[in-house]
Amino acid sequence: MNTTAAAQATPSVHAYTQQACDALTTPSFHAIVLRRDVRGQFLPTPVPDEVPSRILTAAHTPRWA
Repeated sequence: MNTTAAAQATPSVHAYTQQACDALTTPSFHAIVLRRDVRGQFLPTPVPDEVPSRILTAAHTPRWA
């Protein structure tokens, strides 16, 4: 038996379905693929301990307080 013919006759388990191919053209997929990596924009200096403490305190303070 010709192995090329056998490979063509047997569907690959890794082949995309039409639904999956359609999903690859959605705007959300493009946003994921084209997203910008921001790790290179971090500052080299560490954040002072007071800053995260203020943020966490503000997040846990009730609005009516």
